[in-house]
Amino acid sequence: MATKPPLKPEHLTTRLEFAKEQVTWKDEWKRVVFSDEKIFNLIRPEGFKYYWHDLRDKHLLSRRQFGGDSVMVWAAFYAPGKTRIAFIDGRMNAS
Repeated sequence: MATKPPLKPEHLTTRLEFAKEQVTWKDEWKRVVFSDEKIFNLIRPEGFKYYWHDLRDKHLLSRRQFGGDSVMVWAAFYAPGKTRIAFIDGRMNAS
């Protein structure tokens, strides 16, 4: 599982200041869209490290060199509603 370093104190302060500015928003929230994407690996979960099995049975754990099959989905929501889930072909990047 991916981990992130903890936020530095100055980052926490900046986030708190940003949140305090938005507390008084009313109509401004109608112009905000929240979106996210997620990759679901179909072979095994991302960051797979452990698995449970019956110790009386012999098991071989195979490894894939290039990750196997996955599907990426994207969706968003905003004041009037939500988008439909979009299934993304290929890879997404910042551009």
